[in-house]
Amino acid sequence: MIGFSWHGGEPTLLGLDYFHKIVELQRRHQPRGRRIVNGIQTNGTLLDEKWCRFLSTEEFGVESAWTARRICTTATVLPAVEADSQAGHARI
Repeated sequence: MIGFSWHGGEPTLLGLDYFHKIVELQRRHQPRGRRIVNGIQTNGTLLDEKWCRFLSTEEFGVESAWTARRICTTATVLPAVEADSQAGHARI
């Protein structure tokens, strides 16, 4: 497994197009037999339906100081969000 952790400042400020390119590069350079996983730490203020759909489709782990209910609340976009409200973790 190869893991990428997107954090520091606010990674979503890089924009959704940036992350589409990152995932494309990861797929292009992914070693055979290795899985790539991405995690992002965000305050959630820039997350909209497009972001949520992307994070769900690409199976990003999402961590936030906000509860999962504040992040990607559209049930049809992220149907399987589990939240730990004490730690502020969300698993998509």
